[in-house]
Amino acid sequence: PGNRPRAPRRRRRRWPAVLLVILVVLAGLFVVVDRVAVHFADSQFATQIQKQGFSSKPNVSIQGFPFLTQLAARDFKDVHITATGEKAGPVTIDDINATMKDIKLNSGFNSGTVSSIDGTGLITFGSLAKAGSSAAGVADLKISKAGKHEAKITATVAGLFTGSGVARVTRTGNKIHVK
Repeated sequence: PGNRPRAPRRRRRRWPAVLLVILVVLAGLFVVVDRVAVHFADSQFATQIQKQGFSSKPNVSIQGFPFLTQLAARDFKDVHITATGEKAGPVTIDDINATMKDIKLNSGFNSGTVSSIDGTGLITFGSLAKAGSSAAGVADLKISKAGKHEAKITATVAGLFTGSGVARVTRTGNKIHVK
């Protein structure tokens, strides 16, 4: 009994577990690289938008995962832009919120085509009054809401004459009309 040969030890198969660990690590690295790349691209988009006329760098958020596939195809489906305190001539736009859809960039990544853009901007009555009084030479101009699509305008000229009226605000396409 003591001289009996030992049975060979069976080796455990560890390769499935090792392969699983490697795949999980690679997937984690891919997610980290993807998020770093989207953060860098957000910043580059914001810089390009600022160069197009924004007075400050807006906040840009490129939506979708994985980002790297969008980058490789040069085709971004959904990009959100927000900004506050944007100077636009004599007025300040307090809040800008826009979404660009289906942006296709050229091979040099320096220009592209936007399929559609939809957004809103808020210009306060105070900003309008300030711009209106400086443009009209009026010392005291007040603008307030008079109804759903109406604004009440009260002005004092040279401290002598005071007048007020109601302006109707309408929108046609991307233009705003005041009557």
